[in-house]
Amino acid sequence: FLATSPQMIVVFTLGYLIIFVLALVNNSLVVTVIYRTQQMRTVTNMFLANLAVADILVSLVVLPITLLNNLFTEWIFPAFLCKAVPYLQAVVVSASVNTLAAVAVERYFAIFYPHKTVIFPRTALFIIAFIWLVPMGIQIPWAFFSHLQDFYRGTVTLCVQSFPSQTLEKGFFFGVVFLTCYCIPLLFISVFYSMIGLRVWRRNVAGIRGSRAERNIQRSKIRIVRMLVTVAMVFALLWLPLYSLRMRHYFGREIKGQYRVYLIRVISPLAQWFSSANSCVNPFIYCYFSEQFRKYIFELLTELRSKCC
Repeated sequence: FLATSPQMIVVFTLGYLIIFVLALVNNSLVVTVIYRTQQMRTVTNMFLANLAVADILVSLVVLPITLLNNLFTEWIFPAFLCKAVPYLQAVVVSASVNTLAAVAVERYFAIFYPHKTVIFPRTALFIIAFIWLVPMGIQIPWAFFSHLQDFYRGTVTLCVQSFPSQTLEKGFFFGVVFLTCYCIPLLFISVFYSMIGLRVWRRNVAGIRGSRAERNIQRSKIRIVRMLVTVAMVFALLWLPLYSLRMRHYFGREIKGQYRVYLIRVISPLAQWFSSANSCVNPFIYCYFSEQFRKYIFELLTELRSKCC
C-alpha cells in the first residue's frame, strides 16, 4: 500500500535519486583522487576519504530503503534488513561525525604546532579504525531491539524498535544516539575550531611574520580550516531537523489528529531527506574551498571522459 499521494511519490523519488547519484559519484571521485594522487595523501585527506566512504555506504544501503520505507505503509524488505539498516545508519552517522571531530583535532595540532608532525599517516589509520569500531559496539541495540511486528490484525507489517522499557529506550536515544552522535562531537568540534580561530585572529592582529612561503602555508592552513568548519556546520544543520523530531517524539507530548498524519507523511520524510542530503554535499564544499581538489577532480573527469568517448 502506498503511504502518500502519487505527486509526493514523484517528489520523494526525484529528491532521493538526485542525492543518490550525487553522493555515489562525487564521493567516489573524492576517494579516487586522494588514493591515486601522492600530493593529496595528507592526514586530513585520509580522514576526508573516510568520510566519503561513509557517505558512499549511505547512498548504497540507507538511501534506497529510506525512500521505499517512506513510500509504502509497510515493510517490504527481507526481515534481516529491519535489523541491519537502522544499525548501519547509526554506525555510519556516528563514524561521520567522529571523523569530523578527528579532523578538528588534527587541524588544531597543525595550526598550533606547525613545525611538528603529531599525527602520522599510520596513526591516522588507527584513529579511523577506532572511529568505526566504537560505534559498531555502542550502536548494537539498534540491531538487537529492531524487529518486524504485525499491526491491524496482521494486515500490515512494520519494522519497529521495541526496548524492554520506555525509560531504557529514551535513555538509549538521549545518551547514546543524541549525545554521542550529535551533541558531544559537535561541542568537541566547536571548542577546537574556536581555539584555532582565536589563534588565527591573534596572528592576524600581530601580523604574520616570516618568509613569503611561510605566510602562504599559513594562509593555506586557514583556508582548509574554513572548509572543514563549513563541513561541520552543514552536518549540524542538515541533521538538526531529524534529531529535533526524534527529541519531540521521545520527550514531548503525543501528537494526535490530522497534524500527526501530516507529521508522518510529510515532515518526517522531509527531515530524513535533509539528513540524507548530507551524504552528497561535502565534495561540493571541498571543490569550493580547495584549489587542489578542483584541479585533481577536473583532471580525473577529463581522463574519464577521454576513455569513454
